[in-house]
Amino acid sequence: AGTAQAVSLVAEGQLQLAIVRCTPAQEQALLPALTEKNLSCEALREDDALVLFSARHPLADARQITAADLAPYPALTADDAPQPRPAAGRMQIAGRLQQMEVLSRLSTAYLWSAPESAQSLRRFDLVQRPCADSGLRFRELLISPAGYQLSAYDRRFLELLGKEREQLSRACGD
Repeated sequence: AGTAQAVSLVAEGQLQLAIVRCTPAQEQALLPALTEKNLSCEALREDDALVLFSARHPLADARQITAADLAPYPALTADDAPQPRPAAGRMQIAGRLQQMEVLSRLSTAYLWSAPESAQSLRRFDLVQRPCADSGLRFRELLISPAGYQLSAYDRRFLELLGKEREQLSRACGD
């Protein structure tokens, strides 16, 4: 689900919690809508954007790349995904699974991403690399009804999620 859909599901009471990923600028644009819907948000994590692409991509062996290196290649995007620099072309693909599938099949496309797990990278034969000059960051936000008290189950879920994030940070060299 996209950010707008996740916010709507929490506002309508169909979900008690949602975790969304956005840029700090997108977060600022989202805050008035959350207030209007009597929802609150808490930042869980912030990461520098990484470039995600097929292990067969021409830049796959580069340890660090620049935005200029990406210019000749098409970018995959979600409907609300930011792009720090113009790309050779843009393909809008909704749904993370579909994005990963397309990346695994197209050896020249790339996607701006928060860190992915080693398991996901192996499953789709992808690599992730830092981009020295993107200036792009992603934040994960926990969205809930205002005043919502986390249950023991919620706290345990967030604890396990935090452990997974620690593993991602170590794997990405943070």
